[in-house]
Amino acid sequence: ELDQLAVKETRKNLKFAGFDRIKVIEGDVLETMDLEKLKQCDFFFIDSDHDKTFVQKYVDKFFHLIPKGILVAVHDVAFDPPNGETEVITDWLKKNNRQKYFYVRDLANYFGVNDRTVNPLNGKSVENSMTLWFRND
Repeated sequence: ELDQLAVKETRKNLKFAGFDRIKVIEGDVLETMDLEKLKQCDFFFIDSDHDKTFVQKYVDKFFHLIPKGILVAVHDVAFDPPNGETEVITDWLKKNNRQKYFYVRDLANYFGVNDRTVNPLNGKSVENSMTLWFRND
């Protein structure tokens, strides 16, 4: 996380919730990621800058290190219109023959839930993005 206030608030909330194993690291992920710890993770959650160039850098640097069989969640994958992150991640899934993935929107539609959720920070806006999940097989 780059934002110092977000780091402080996240750490406070995680401590309150009792999530002691989650570590929030301040700084640019391309510079601060511990590659050895990444190889040992059991869940990988990505909520990053959605710029296509940046996303391509983190995909190239980290995705080959993600352990087999773990779940990966990419937050704020957008489709209306697609953002750079959406393009890079879906291209990676196709090129690497990852077939076990789903979008939260697909799951919501399956259960008949409206996928246009009101943005809690701006009631005049609806969310046009969601989380993409895949298992790294």
